[in-house]
Amino acid sequence: MEGQKGYLVQAAEDELDRQGIPESELKAGGWTITLNIDKNRQAAMEKAVQDELESKLDRKDTKKRPVDQSVQAGATSVDPKTGAIVAMYGGLGRSQQWNSNALRTDYQPGSTFKPIVLASALENKATTQDHKPINPNTLYDGTSKRKVVGSDVPFNPQNQDDKDYGDPMMTVQEATNWSVNSVYAQMIVDTKPAAVKKTALELGMQDRDGWPGDKPAMTLGTMSANTLEMAGVYATFDNHGKKVTPTIVKSATHKDRQFKPAPPPSAARPSPARPPTPSPRCSPVSSTRARRRSSRAPPTRPPPRRVPPRRTWPAGSPPTPRNSSPSWRSSVRSPAPTRRSP
Repeated sequence: MEGQKGYLVQAAEDELDRQGIPESELKAGGWTITLNIDKNRQAAMEKAVQDELESKLDRKDTKKRPVDQSVQAGATSVDPKTGAIVAMYGGLGRSQQWNSNALRTDYQPGSTFKPIVLASALENKATTQDHKPINPNTLYDGTSKRKVVGSDVPFNPQNQDDKDYGDPMMTVQEATNWSVNSVYAQMIVDTKPAAVKKTALELGMQDRDGWPGDKPAMTLGTMSANTLEMAGVYATFDNHGKKVTPTIVKSATHKDRQFKPAPPPSAARPSPARPPTPSPRCSPVSSTRARRRSSRAPPTRPPPRRVPPRRTWPAGSPPTPRNSSPSWRSSVRSPAPTRRSP
């Protein structure tokens, strides 16, 4: 399957397997599977990757631009009200790269993890070292390489470009807007790393090897995750803290049976509080900073920042199978090209 179709089928097959329908049963035929993918949003995601990333790379010049060969994009877009995966981007195509970048778990979420730290602080009513409640107006020291206080594990992370923020104090809202490492290092110590990890798991992240629950470095997103998990986390934030479980399969019917997706195990359980919305001038998932300035205080009108392409999470068009089983459909009303079993 060309383009994103193979990646979408891969995501659907993985989801169905988790629901008790193995690949062997799908290959036996008789299935008609409808995906939640929205063709317009899928097309917009693919266009964004092409315009913002691929058009700026030279993958053929391996000598002058060797780094370009390693740049990859993976993305997932979720409707926060329904959990429907409306778009997904897995890479250049399965003929060039078999595994989907949207589903790989060997990447770190990085600074996209910071809002989870803040959500945990709010949920657990955490306080600073001087016993002040943590909220968007709480003041923290934004000095780069500042050593955290109150931790048995030493930690003094550098801010982007080793820049100092604040004078030296800044609000949590400002630190969220600018993704300030030194502030969030102290915040996770104040909230307790174990509590933050518990919040992350409740929001839908998966506990994998290499994720210790007692290290403040966790605040920088040092664990592994995929775009599907993080899209679900942010959809939950947008849904005012009510858990959103992403799903790509809208329906799966068989000539002899009806498939009904099992409800997520924590669907009825309230999720952590929604963190305050960052300034519209800046994206909370971006780790890009403004260039170094002479003043320590952050400017009142910071320039907009874009998410690095490798951190994006796109989608694809309705997949068409290369053999007779199963039959795949898009959830949109306009007809999608499919092949059916004879």
